[in-house]
Amino acid sequence: MNTYKEIHSTLKIKNIKKLERHYAMRAKEIAIAYNLTGENEGLKKLSVGKDMMDQSLELYDLRIDDMNLEVLANGKLARIRDDQFNAQPIFYYDNKADLLHIYKFMFYLNKDNQWIMIR
Repeated sequence: MNTYKEIHSTLKIKNIKKLERHYAMRAKEIAIAYNLTGENEGLKKLSVGKDMMDQSLELYDLRIDDMNLEVLANGKLARIRDDQFNAQPIFYYDNKADLLHIYKFMFYLNKDNQWIMIR
């Protein structure tokens, strides 16, 4: 829950450097998967910060009261979601197109018993 709160506050204040740190591990994985030159290229491929800088999108307030913790893979994966909308708590809204840009986060439990964000 703390990670969701931290990511949402990072998006709200539009701190691209902090957001890039959240995505660092995923960016490295994407760089390897797509044979890119490194983390920076992975961040570009992931379009990190694109929604945050789009003036037509509105970041919705973090709504976690109606969310449920979903634990998967024998307790090795977890995410928070709303069963009614099948969505997670961080999303942008596009008024013109009436569309949601939903951020789908999941966490895995590492060998040190820490939850690590994946996306």
